[in-house]
Amino acid sequence: MESTRSLMIAFAVGMVLFALTVLFYVNRRTFKPLDRLVGKMSGAFKPVHPEHESMRRVIGLGYLETVFDQMFVDREQLEKQVRDSKPVLKWRIILDMLSGYRTEYASVRHHLEFTGIRLFSERFVVCTAEIGKEGGVSPKDETLYTYALCNVAEELMNMENSGAAVNLGAGFAAIVFSFAEGDMDQNHLRALAVLDLVLDVMKRQFGLQVTIGVGRCYQDMKDIPLSYEESQKALQYKMVIGSHSVISIEDLLGHDNQDYYRLIKMTDRIVEALKQTENGKLEGYISELFIEAVNGSLSPDLIRQLSYELIMKSLQVVASVGINTEETLEEMGNLHQRIIQCDNWQDAQRIVKTVLEGLAGKIEGKRSQRGSNKTIDRLLPYIQDHYRDSEFSLELLSEKFQLNPTYASKLFKEYTEKNFIDYLIEIRINASKELLAVKNRKINDIAEWVGYTNTRSYLRAFKKYTGMTPTEYREWVLMSEAKSASE
Repeated sequence: MESTRSLMIAFAVGMVLFALTVLFYVNRRTFKPLDRLVGKMSGAFKPVHPEHESMRRVIGLGYLETVFDQMFVDREQLEKQVRDSKPVLKWRIILDMLSGYRTEYASVRHHLEFTGIRLFSERFVVCTAEIGKEGGVSPKDETLYTYALCNVAEELMNMENSGAAVNLGAGFAAIVFSFAEGDMDQNHLRALAVLDLVLDVMKRQFGLQVTIGVGRCYQDMKDIPLSYEESQKALQYKMVIGSHSVISIEDLLGHDNQDYYRLIKMTDRIVEALKQTENGKLEGYISELFIEAVNGSLSPDLIRQLSYELIMKSLQVVASVGINTEETLEEMGNLHQRIIQCDNWQDAQRIVKTVLEGLAGKIEGKRSQRGSNKTIDRLLPYIQDHYRDSEFSLELLSEKFQLNPTYASKLFKEYTEKNFIDYLIEIRINASKELLAVKNRKINDIAEWVGYTNTRSYLRAFKKYTGMTPTEYREWVLMSEAKSASE
């Protein structure tokens, strides 16, 4: 029994020694590589705190835990950076689509999903929005309000359809609609309905005036730049239609060319009223001109061009009176820039009215300095009574009043500000305009009535002074009268 117990004790001691030997061996084979790993990782990762450096030297596996903690912290920071960068990535993707850099849906689908942009692969409508507020908006508030507009637009778009909105800067935003189904016209109307809601929300919650230009609906992503360009063109009509409105390109096509030519002809009577310094007529004619331009949906660029061209024609009248046009232009300042910067058609009308009234004042002042002339006062009524005579001429007029033709011509030019022949033609053309308003009068009879024996000469003169043939002028007058009667 005693020998058995001694044997068991010896066996236990041997097992302990064996275990220690195995532990020592395993430690050499296992923990030294871990120590080397710790050393390498500690060299790659700098300690977060200085005291970690001393800990690394003392406790290898403990510092390994610190390194892994730092890796998790770095991972969280990286995830935060990715989250923060998503709006920038979204902005970049949408701008690439608007510029035509990205034209295939398959190539951007994963990017869209990553940034959270919801777009279908077909049926796109692009809009350009501009924010404003009475009294103006500061740059800081402008950015905040634009982001608010984008958020509101995306929330309303994605209720039934899909879309994205991004800030373009300077108070502008781009809104891209995408539809799962429906034809082009139907989707265009859907977009307009959503945009009306956007305007209502922005006005009610933020007190903002939002104007949105809307391009047409296109089937493919490659046509997004076309819709975007159309939306920018439509937005320009804010000058005509007014702010806080949705302006569709579909409502604006086909007006410019046909109406601009007619409006240019309407400036003739304005110039004539300026010549006569009839300020009452001048103001009324200017008002009618701009109302016609707006009712005809003339583009903002053409309204600006019309304004500038009217002022240039008026300056020619000033020059004919003997007023220095260079000095007059200097007094007006940078007239072209002032017209370009007009935000609405009323501003352009005010500039034109102010300039022309100022010119009328200069003409009156020049004429008052010149005074009247008794000879001219006798010549003008006589011309008015005899212009229908086809043989009427400066020679006959001079002979009637016993004047030298050269002196009569110079006197006429000085006091009427035009040559005798120009004055006579103008009287005859104006008289024929009144007769053309009567539908059943023949052109040949009218030409003969106002002093032309050759109808071709009359047609040529009428075209030169009005820009239209007598027939075209008659149609325009009758159409205008019919339009006025229907209103």
